[in-house]
Amino acid sequence: MGSDSRRSPGRPERRTRRLNPRARDLDQWFRLGRIWLTYRQKRWQARYTCCRMGAETTTKAPARLQPPGARPKEMTLSEHSLAPPARTGTPRPTTLELMAERIELEVARLKEARPELVGRIDRAVTILVVHLSSPPRSRPMWCRVRRDGRPVLLVSSLSASGAVYLVDPDTWQCSCPDFHRGSTGVCKHGLSGYLLWKAGR
Repeated sequence: MGSDSRRSPGRPERRTRRLNPRARDLDQWFRLGRIWLTYRQKRWQARYTCCRMGAETTTKAPARLQPPGARPKEMTLSEHSLAPPARTGTPRPTTLELMAERIELEVARLKEARPELVGRIDRAVTILVVHLSSPPRSRPMWCRVRRDGRPVLLVSSLSASGAVYLVDPDTWQCSCPDFHRGSTGVCKHGLSGYLLWKAGR
């Protein structure tokens, strides 16, 4: 008997769908992609749920159960539970205020020791006032180091624009005409450098 005799009489013929290898691979990749997306979605849901549960447990502490009839515990204040008292009084002076005070003391001492230099001391104080009240890049006094390692003080003239004089910190000798012309051996540039050095010690 042939194959037709083995088939049941009322059942239609079943045809199997044959896919080419390329379509079969694409179908398999799509199925794997759907499985991977489902896995990632469930994983992110589980992580979000754990984070919410952890936040709730950290923010809300469980209440301690007390036995019936127990008296509530009294809260005691300690020195660590209180906020520190606010600081009252005068604020601490700044560095510029401390330097100004030291300069005033040294100026009073110099005027008392050398009364003949009162005019030059006042002009040196004017240079210091301009120096302390100016921004760093426009100050009339700054220090440089020579090639031999010795420092030198450069002082800009407030009267002659563009003139800069050199002051030796070891002897306080200046390159200005007033220092070489005068008989006292000091000038306002050297005095301003000396007062600034004395206040910064």
